[in-house]
Amino acid sequence: QLLVFSAGNPNAASNPLLLLSATRGRLMELMATELQPGDNGFADQAFMAGIMSLMPALVGQPIAEIVAPLGLTANVRDALCEGSGPLGALLRLAESSESGDIPLLSAALETLPGLSPKALNRAQTQALQWANSIGQEATV
Repeated sequence: QLLVFSAGNPNAASNPLLLLSATRGRLMELMATELQPGDNGFADQAFMAGIMSLMPALVGQPIAEIVAPLGLTANVRDALCEGSGPLGALLRLAESSESGDIPLLSAALETLPGLSPKALNRAQTQALQWANSIGQEATV
């Protein structure tokens, strides 16, 4: 999705929303792997939910209109449109970590037993490094 959105746009690599979208997707993927090791499908869905969650800001349409024609799994669609399910909980955690709202972040972490603040910090660092590396590759 990120590549499709940025195709033909020479300034796409410097778009902060695209960088945030990539970071959020990778963060959610890493946290999903922490919660359910070996479940690549869950990790893939988490990545998809993370990158898709910022599409309304990128394309100026409501999320329900964006996801309707896309054949997404019910888990991804429910997380994006209703904030429900395990992917919705991961999305709330990612959003609260971006906002810096510590009480909200603590509450989000409590809904995900098995994820520690230390694991979240590690995943955030890895996600930022990954997103920055793909941003640099796009500008080369």
